[in-house]
Amino acid sequence: MIRRDWLVIIILLWIAFFVRIHEITTLPPFNDESLHIRRAEVVFSDRDIALTPSKTLVYFWLGLFDVDREGGVWVARVATSLFSLLGLAGVYATARYIFGRFGGFVSLLLAAFSPFLFFFDRIALSDPFAAALVIIFVWSTLRFAQRPQSFTALGLGMMLFLTIYAKILNLPFVALPPIALLIYHAPKPPRYTPHAMWQWGYHNLSPYWRKLGIVYTTFVVCWLPSTLHVIERTLTGQRVMIVNNNLVVGLAEEKTPLETILQNFRTVWNIHWILHSPLLWLTIIIAFVLILWQFPRHGLFLFVSIALAWCMPIILSAELSTRYLLPAVLISFVGVGGLAEILRKTHPKTQWIIWGLISTWLVFYGIPFIRTAWHDPTELSLPTRDQWEYFSNFSSGYALVDAAQDFYQLPISQPSNRVHILGLVGSCHQIRLYLPDAYAEDNGPVWLTCLEFGWQGELLPQVIETIQAHLETESQVYLLIEPDLPFFEFSALEGYWHWEQIKVYSRPYDGMKVVLYHIQALDESSSNKE
Repeated sequence: MIRRDWLVIIILLWIAFFVRIHEITTLPPFNDESLHIRRAEVVFSDRDIALTPSKTLVYFWLGLFDVDREGGVWVARVATSLFSLLGLAGVYATARYIFGRFGGFVSLLLAAFSPFLFFFDRIALSDPFAAALVIIFVWSTLRFAQRPQSFTALGLGMMLFLTIYAKILNLPFVALPPIALLIYHAPKPPRYTPHAMWQWGYHNLSPYWRKLGIVYTTFVVCWLPSTLHVIERTLTGQRVMIVNNNLVVGLAEEKTPLETILQNFRTVWNIHWILHSPLLWLTIIIAFVLILWQFPRHGLFLFVSIALAWCMPIILSAELSTRYLLPAVLISFVGVGGLAEILRKTHPKTQWIIWGLISTWLVFYGIPFIRTAWHDPTELSLPTRDQWEYFSNFSSGYALVDAAQDFYQLPISQPSNRVHILGLVGSCHQIRLYLPDAYAEDNGPVWLTCLEFGWQGELLPQVIETIQAHLETESQVYLLIEPDLPFFEFSALEGYWHWEQIKVYSRPYDGMKVVLYHIQALDESSSNKE
């Protein structure tokens, strides 16, 4: 029976993997994928990238697959889908450990076909990678809390390091080990005043100080190389960006922190309503209410785990991205498995109702979403933020992919004997993912030069000088531009050259357009007319 159960789980994991990698490049590349691939190319040789604690583990993982520009999107996405299986296995292991085999299987089945997980597990981002490590850490913490031992404490400290090194948003999970010990071993607090709670926590954790000391000592020792690197860079006046400034409240929106937090809670509700479907989202809520009632310690542990996963994104995100919620999604499926196990044990006849609801959700929501993603992602029902990030914003590969294909049909410039393109678009670097040998020193048919214009357009004078220099040395120069970029005014460039529009490329959802121009110096344009 046990061998058959494991065989079913393995088969389901393989199905989940093939579901994820089928037609995996249908969605054009996303800006951050290109950045991850570029860093993965050099992570084993560049100390700054290897030791800066910001999404670093995903660079090491992708670097193991020797990703490069040509074919890099497919390789990186398949590698991400492969690692996501660890998250699915973690969901099963956690649900089985708490509730039993049936609960574990239901959790895994829902997670395997979840549109929420499926969409992001097919994109080479750090978030699916970090989410998988979070659920493994939650499972490890659960086992440690119920059987605190020195060996498990050592492993837990390492897992805590990996979880946070994968994504700094997981930092609140530092608090989970002592909280878990209190949940599973401490009696109810006599009073809820701050002083009484402090005494209660100190007294009930005192038998476990040594074990917790092993956890956090291991964690600190693992962090030493990165910590020393950050200190060194800071002392030498070199900037170290650990968290993107656009994440922090107040830097990207004119809202008070309270307004932003309330807005983020509304966003969380809408995201789950759309990507889970109303049926599954309401089931998750009911599941946690029932688990808190029937198994308060288990329910509180899962609830606290979700709260820690939500903590930094909801408090700090000026614009909450859906992918930040992935760790909590994996944990929430454990709760649904718990609901199924409780109903099966207390009311055996409800097992057929459970399978009926799961089948209904799969047939009418899960599988149709997956089929649409395989063939035409623009038809997916997604939250507004995701439509903007992955389809209509400058970070999307839509329009850029089509433009890159058209480059090969343009006249060749002399003396380079290549099609000469200057890129003035927000995600120019990702165009090289589908243009082989496009650097100046390469010999590919297209020569792409990405122009750095700055976040406030402060580098436009240098951009103008660079374009002028290329016009002086090359016979044919083309400029790929996004006129609606918020970083500079397109009108600031219009008077410098003669512009001949070649083609306009559109993005879905009435998104940001990309325009290809043939440009000439004004004196050259006048002489051509004469």
